[in-house]
Amino acid sequence: MDRSDNELSSLTDGYWKVQPGWVKALTIIIGLPAFIVLVSGAASGTPENIAMGAFIAVALPQLIFVLRAYWRMDL
Repeated sequence: MDRSDNELSSLTDGYWKVQPGWVKALTIIIGLPAFIVLVSGAASGTPENIAMGAFIAVALPQLIFVLRAYWRMDL
């Protein structure tokens, strides 16, 4: 008997599962470097603003798909 559907996954694992492939790629290619720039504090002024905009641009689609998963009770 396959119990994989009845097993609860961790919340963070569930958040990553509900993201489509293009959002995962966007997160790794754009979001991760932007996050590193913001956390390092090395950039100030315009580069920091660009990194913040990129980070927000990646976070919004993630938020949309997580909210959709909650709406559909996938999480």
